[in-house]
Amino acid sequence: MTYERALSYLVSLNESRIKPGLERIRQALSALGSPHFQFPHVLVGGTNGKGSVVTFMGATLTASGYRTGLFTSPHLHSFEERIVIGSKPVTRREFTELVSAVRATEVPLTYFEFATAMALLHFARQKTDIAVLEVGIGGRWDATNATHPVLSVITSVAMDHEKWLGHTVEEVALEKSGIMREGNPVVVGPLDPNAVGVVLEQGSAVGARVILYGRDFSARPEVSGGGLHFRGLRWDIRNLVPGMKGVFQHYNAACALAGLETLASDGFRISQDAAARSMASARWPGRFHEVAGQPPVIVDSAHNLAAVRALVASLEDRGEVVWLFSSLSDKDVGSMTAEMSRLGKRFVLAPLDHPRARTAGEMAEEMAEGLDVRLVHSVGEGVEEARRQAGEKGTVVAAGSVVLAGAVLRELGKEGFEV
Repeated sequence: MTYERALSYLVSLNESRIKPGLERIRQALSALGSPHFQFPHVLVGGTNGKGSVVTFMGATLTASGYRTGLFTSPHLHSFEERIVIGSKPVTRREFTELVSAVRATEVPLTYFEFATAMALLHFARQKTDIAVLEVGIGGRWDATNATHPVLSVITSVAMDHEKWLGHTVEEVALEKSGIMREGNPVVVGPLDPNAVGVVLEQGSAVGARVILYGRDFSARPEVSGGGLHFRGLRWDIRNLVPGMKGVFQHYNAACALAGLETLASDGFRISQDAAARSMASARWPGRFHEVAGQPPVIVDSAHNLAAVRALVASLEDRGEVVWLFSSLSDKDVGSMTAEMSRLGKRFVLAPLDHPRARTAGEMAEEMAEGLDVRLVHSVGEGVEEARRQAGEKGTVVAAGSVVLAGAVLRELGKEGFEV
C-alpha cells in the first residue's frame, strides 16, 4: 500500500462520523496484540485545554529523559501531527504501515477509533516509556477510554458537542468523568461548581484519587514580574512563564504541573525545576499563535463559547480587534461572535474546506445586528480583507475553528509542525 492510498482509505472513514462505544476499539486493540498494555499512559480530557496540557506534559517528560508518545486531535495541517514521539511526528512510511496493520483487523472502526488504534500501536512498536493521550469527544465512550491510564486529567467542563454529551454542564461533567479509574489519581482543573460536584461524586463512586484545583493545587499571577506562582501538594514554583501565551494557559499549565507532580510522587523521575524549564519553552501551533507583521495576526483554535471567552480575556490589552471568523455546523455562531464583539465589531467571514463547513452567508444570518460583517469567498481573501481593515494600528484575530486556524497559518506561510 502506498502512502496516498493509505491516506485515502483513512479519509474515506469520514472524520465527521461519530459512533459512541468502546466495543469496536477494544476488539481492534485485542487483534493488534493489546498495544495499550505495553506502556504507561496519561489520559487528558476536558472541553478546552486538552492539547495544551498534553503539550506541556509531553515537553517535560521528554526533557526528563523519557521516550514520550503524544496523541492529539484534530490536526492543523496533516494527520501525522496527531501521533508524535518526543517532537517527531510519525513518518509517511510508518503511517502507511500503521494503516495497513489496523485495517487488517477487519474491525469496522470510525475515523477517530482508527486513529487511536494507530497511535497506540505506534507507541508500542517504538517502545515508548510513557504516552500522553488526548480524549476526542467526552470521555466515557471515547475511543481513548479503552485504555488503562495511570493518571487522568480533566482540564475543564463547558458546553460543546451537546448532541453527544448532553445539554447541561452536569451532563457534560458526567461524560468527562468517565476517564477516571479506581485507585488511580485524577487531576481536576477549575470547573463550574455544579460540574465539580458531579466529578467529585463520580470520583468517590469509582474510587479514584481526586486532585482538585483550588484545594490541592493552584496557579496565581505573581504580584510583580508577570509570571505564575504554582503551588501543589509537593511543588512550589515561582515566576513561571508558560511558553504558550494567553491567560487561559495559566490554568492549563497548572493542570499539567499537578499531573507531573503526581507522576513524580508515583515514581517518575521528574523535578519541579525541569518542569518549570520545559513549560516555559513548550509550543503548540494555533493556540494564541501570533504572527508578526503590519498588522499582526493572532491565530487561535477557540471553537466554542468557553474558549472564546478565554481568548477575549487574553486580548483585552490589544485595543480594537478585527475578527477573521469561521466555524463548523454544530457551533453556536451567535454566542461566540457576540462575545467577540466586546473587543471589535468588524468581522470577516470566510468559508472553510470541510464537510461540516458553513457558508459565509449562513454564519452571517446567526449574528446579531449592529456588527460590521464582510463576506469573502476564501480564507486567503479573508486574511487580506481583515488586514486591510485593521490597518497599521489594529490587530487581526482569526478564531472559531481549528480548521480555520490551520488554513490561516498556511496562508501566512507558517505551515509546519513544532511542539
